[in-house]
Amino acid sequence: GQIQSLRSLSLEDNFLSGPVPSELGKLQNLRSISLGNNELSGTISTEFGQLQSIYQISLRDNPLSGTIPSELGTLQLLDTIILHDNNLSGSIPTELGNLQNLREITLHGNNLNSSIPTELGKLQNLEKIDFFDSNLFGPIPSELGQIQSLRSLSLEDNFLSGPVPSELGKLQNLEGISLNNNQLCGIIPTELGQIPSLIVLQLQGNFITGTLPTELDDIPVVVFTLSTSDIADFFCSNDNFCPSVDGKRYFCNFDDGVDVGGSCEECVGSTEDCLFQGLPPGGINNCFEVCDPTKFCSDPCNISPEQRQTDTINLLETVSDPILLATINTPQNKAFTFLLDDDDVVVCPQDDNVLQIYILAVLFFSMNGPTSSLSLSWLVTANECDWVGLECADDVVTTITIDSRDLTGTIPSELGKLQN
Repeated sequence: GQIQSLRSLSLEDNFLSGPVPSELGKLQNLRSISLGNNELSGTISTEFGQLQSIYQISLRDNPLSGTIPSELGTLQLLDTIILHDNNLSGSIPTELGNLQNLREITLHGNNLNSSIPTELGKLQNLEKIDFFDSNLFGPIPSELGQIQSLRSLSLEDNFLSGPVPSELGKLQNLEGISLNNNQLCGIIPTELGQIPSLIVLQLQGNFITGTLPTELDDIPVVVFTLSTSDIADFFCSNDNFCPSVDGKRYFCNFDDGVDVGGSCEECVGSTEDCLFQGLPPGGINNCFEVCDPTKFCSDPCNISPEQRQTDTINLLETVSDPILLATINTPQNKAFTFLLDDDDVVVCPQDDNVLQIYILAVLFFSMNGPTSSLSLSWLVTANECDWVGLECADDVVTTITIDSRDLTGTIPSELGKLQN
């Protein structure tokens, strides 16, 4: 950090380990730092906010942890941020919206647990946004439609919800939109057909309804697999979801004895039709209720995925340190992920037992339960009172007996917050 004349530092594709020295922040003339594809650990120092001459920061493919420093938002010359495939957590700093010279930001393959800042819409020179597989949630900001220079938008494999913003149709230079494997809903905006440069549109793996707009017929490559083949067997998917086909909506009939959860049947328009389908007019399996467009975008908890995640975090922070919840691979983070992502065990923030299940899950992961015999009987059903070694009274755990199970690790403090 004492070579003040240094302008470029590139040590990529080696086997370097240890932390990234904070002293590198003292290199006032440094324009490019590239340390990608090593085994560097620790956090990204806030001292990097002093690199006022920097144009490029690349720390990709390392096991770096912690958050993205908000101080990077002061680097007015910065045009490239490449931090993909690390273990970064926390939010995407809103301060990055101040980087008027930024052309590329690549963050995929992290555990950010963040929404997409609306402030990114101010970056008029931005050409590439690469945030796929980053544990992002919430809506796609309509403000992204203001970035006229944008050429590539990659947001696939996240938990984004809500509609596809019609404002994206204003991006005249956009060549690729990848939104597949999220929780997006609604129809495909016809405005996307107004993008003359658009080559690729990926939307599969969402809750998109309706048909492909004719305005998109001239796009050379469209990956959009919401077709009859998706429900060829008319069986519900693991998340009890049936795609719409040719503009028609389908619901899961859970009363027909199909092992995968039910069969897909065309939506009906009245309570009488529900009764005709063999379902009572009320409750979670009510076909009229399932076909209600206002509930189509909700997850099994009947709230939006974004609201479910926010409400769950707020609740869990009453018993756990927020930092431990956000840090990847901690027992608390694993338990939180289990509550949100396990397809077989649906736990909603409004459930009476959610904290009890969470604390037991923290105990399970703290004692390395996945490598013990407990893995066969814990975290396998939504009724924790059925788990081996637990006794309940009125659905409240009163006894824990898990002797001789080859458990290791620690006893978490959260255990002391079990009620009764």
